[in-house]
Amino acid sequence: QREHTWGTLAEACERITGIENLSFGDDLGTFVRDTLLMASTNQRPQPNPQRDTQFDRHASWGTPSARISAAEGIIGLGRIGDKAEASILSAIDRLSADPVPAVRYQIAMRLCSLYRSAHDEMWRLIERFCEHERSQSVLHALAHGTLERLASAHPDRASRLAISVLKRVKRSDGENEL
Repeated sequence: QREHTWGTLAEACERITGIENLSFGDDLGTFVRDTLLMASTNQRPQPNPQRDTQFDRHASWGTPSARISAAEGIIGLGRIGDKAEASILSAIDRLSADPVPAVRYQIAMRLCSLYRSAHDEMWRLIERFCEHERSQSVLHALAHGTLERLASAHPDRASRLAISVLKRVKRSDGENEL
């Protein structure tokens, strides 16, 4: 029951991060940030090799799940303000290396949230995903959710990184995409 409650609370806070004028200077913004940071260390979901293999065939996850919703919400909080808070960036960095691919997926898909508030950190995380990510679904999320959005503003860098991802992505027949 406790884990379900944390998952539901994190999910609600994640949705609140979509409020355009959300600020850490008010009670709601502070509550959402602090709750998502706590939820980001929740024990659920646990790594599961069988589920991880299935995730690579079809990216899906059960809800409520505190750490998955926290990852989605925290990356959304990264866009708030001129400069992302250190606690937010630290959580994003930790979640981007989470043992559960569904958690990493949330970060990889939404790294553009850091474009204005933590530009260098955004690129560092993109490059780390490109070099080290093992999950095919997470790599797809990175390519289609992040690199595709960056391609018009940074065509050379985004295309170079997209090619490196494509070389690592497997087709359904097991062959590399390129």
